[in-house]
Amino acid sequence: MNEALAEKIAEAVVQRIAPPPPELWSIQDVAEYLHLSIGHVRDRVVKSPKFPRPIEIPGAGNRPELRWRRDDIAKWAVP
Repeated sequence: MNEALAEKIAEAVVQRIAPPPPELWSIQDVAEYLHLSIGHVRDRVVKSPKFPRPIEIPGAGNRPELRWRRDDIAKWAVP
């Protein structure tokens, strides 16, 4: 295998398994930022009509994972 092909394969693998960028937060990140439990954030906070809408990213299998923009959360938290 030549070096260029190996590098392209490595880049494709990294893109496929790399975690989302830090500006996208998981529900755990949101809970830590707000100093609330994950359950409370999942069951109450994210269901509020004024809470920022999530972004769906590919997850395990066919289930998308929800992420929120860090800046949107910060703006929401400080009215």
